Parts: sequence; C-alpha cells; structure tokens
Amino acid sequence: MSSEVARYYDANTRRFLLVGAGGGTYAIHRELWAPGVSSAAEAVDQVNLLLADEIRGFAAHDTGSETEPATPLRVLDLGCGVGGTVMRLAEQLSGASVTGVTISPKQVEIAERLAARRGLQARCRFVLGDFQDADLDEDHDVAVAIEAAVHADTPERFFGAASRALRRGGILVLVDDFLTR
Repeated sequence: MSSEVARYYDANTRRFLLVGAGGGTYAIHRELWAPGVSSAAEAVDQVNLLLADEIRGFAAHDTGSETEPATPLRVLDLGCGVGGTVMRLAEQLSGASVTGVTISPKQVEIAERLAARRGLQARCRFVLGDFQDADLDEDHDVAVAIEAAVHADTPERFFGAASRALRRGGILVLVDDFLTR
C-alpha cells in the first residue's frame, strides 16, 4: 500500500498546492472554520495554531512551568506533506526541533526548499519514508498526525509507529475524521 500512497502524492501534490486554499500555509489538510476565522488561509492555518496551543499546554504541564521548557521540544509530524505544519510549529514553538515524515520524494524536495526559503532549515528536518517503518529517534516529546492515519495499513501499525517515536510520557495529537454512529 505504501508505494501506492507515494505515487498518489507524487502525482498530486503540486495540484493540491495550486487549487488548495492554503494561501501560503503549504498545508494539504482541510480547513477548520472556527469562530473568528474569516478566510480560507486562516481556516487552513487554524489546525496548526490549535496544535501549537496543545503542544505548549503539554510542555507547561510536563515541566511544571509556564515558561520555555528546559530542553527544546522535539516534535514529529507523521505524514507531513510539504511541511506546512512542520514549519508553522517551528515558528510557533520557540526553539522546538520539528521533524516531518512523508512517503513522497517530491514532498520532501518541496518541503526542504520551503524551509530554507523561510530560514527554518536548522530547526526543520524532513525524512523520506513510510511513517510505519521509518527509523525515527525514539525520544520525541510530541507526535502529530493530520489526516494521515488513514494511510496506515492498520490502526495498530499507525499507533505502534507513533508509540515507538515518542519518549516515555510523550503525547500523540491526532487530527482526523472518524466514523461514528
């Protein structure tokens, strides 16, 4: 399945960026029209801002301090696309190191170019691979996944990969759709 997903994103990423509402956010995820959001670009960025708030809250609770954590946060984006969320989190979370994993070589190429253009290449790293199998460091404080879990072979493989990438006490923040009754 992973080769099919890679081909799909290699073939369609540029189209997503051209017709999407990201407005320079370089996000490939859906919009979130929360109260106060007035444009499509803000609606796409809303998910990133909510993630940053959640991560800041986790860091404050984890360290017992409202100030910056003693060591820089390590954040992992499982299924990062062209790095829109990776870069936005690096901008929002002072000193954080943010790594994105994507199965698409074209997305890695675009993400690296965009991070360099924004001066974020020292804090943003992009890994080519299937997040289910990628050899990732095991000490990330936070893993995020936006509309990516659906690409896993099974929920067990997705959650297993996230668990392996997190340090003890780390958190997974999942943004996705779920079928309910």
